[in-house]
Amino acid sequence: MGVATIEGYEIGNAVEAAIRFVAEQPGGARRILLEHHRRDDGQCAGCLTVPVSWPCVVGVIATKALPLESAR
Repeated sequence: MGVATIEGYEIGNAVEAAIRFVAEQPGGARRILLEHHRRDDGQCAGCLTVPVSWPCVVGVIATKALPLESAR
């Protein structure tokens, strides 16, 4: 398994594993994206501890998992 890229950044196997894990959960990516979505101010609605610009890492993982989830 090689190194993947998300939005031009190389990612390691941990993120790839997270994408696969989310894709394997029935409705997992969609449930995550119900919480982690862009607010009107450009921040992530699901990242509440520290303001995080959208897309957050969790949102990117869920977005990348969507097509894999649909292919199941």
